[in-house]
Amino acid sequence: MESDNNLPNKDRQAKLIKAIEQGSDEVILSMLIDLKEHGETFYLETLMEMVIGNRSDILKKAIVEFISNVKVNAAAPIIANFIQKNKTNNNIITLVTASWQTILDFSKHLNPFFDILIESDYGCSFEAFTVIENNISELTTEELSYYDAQLKLGISKANQDKEPLLLEMASLLDETKRAAE
Repeated sequence: MESDNNLPNKDRQAKLIKAIEQGSDEVILSMLIDLKEHGETFYLETLMEMVIGNRSDILKKAIVEFISNVKVNAAAPIIANFIQKNKTNNNIITLVTASWQTILDFSKHLNPFFDILIESDYGCSFEAFTVIENNISELTTEELSYYDAQLKLGISKANQDKEPLLLEMASLLDETKRAAE
């Protein structure tokens, strides 16, 4: 029988994902320590599924902490795409929070965060605001204009509690656009 290290990369990845999916919380917690050392991203979606799924709070917290410490920029589109696909899930706030804690470059992947800022409850919107704020300086003037137009449509539909947050983002977009010009 081949050792895992001799398996072709895709087979090794598939075997690891299957082990994560089928593992008990205790096994997955111990795997997180090993995964942290390798810095690969192919298993992130599987782990994020567990955060929004029916797993123990201890495991969810460990996975969110793990994601918060990811420093590989290739993880940004994976995280952003997962958030986009699952933005209405009640547990998505934990992944949005982890997104700003990672300090990854999400500047090319801000659509889901603007969607959440505009559409979600205040708590989740505030977390999305932080991700956007951390990445706004990397946007082009065209991107800033696009998000500004999207935001202005959202402000007109926002409830009174969220309106100040959205207006603050509009102000940040305008400020950043003026600085870029």
